[in-house]
Amino acid sequence: MAISETAESNAVDPQAYHADVLDRIHDHKIIRIDRLQSWK
Repeated sequence: MAISETAESNAVDPQAYHADVLDRIHDHKIIRIDRLQSWK
C-alpha cells in the first residue's frame, strides 16, 4: 500500500501528511521514525 493510501485509510489528508513529515523528518532520530507514520 502506498503512503498516500495508508494516510487516506486512516482519515489523514495525504498532502498535509507529506508536508508535515518533510518538515519534521530532519529533527527525528531514527529510533523515533515510527512517530512520523500516518497511523497511531
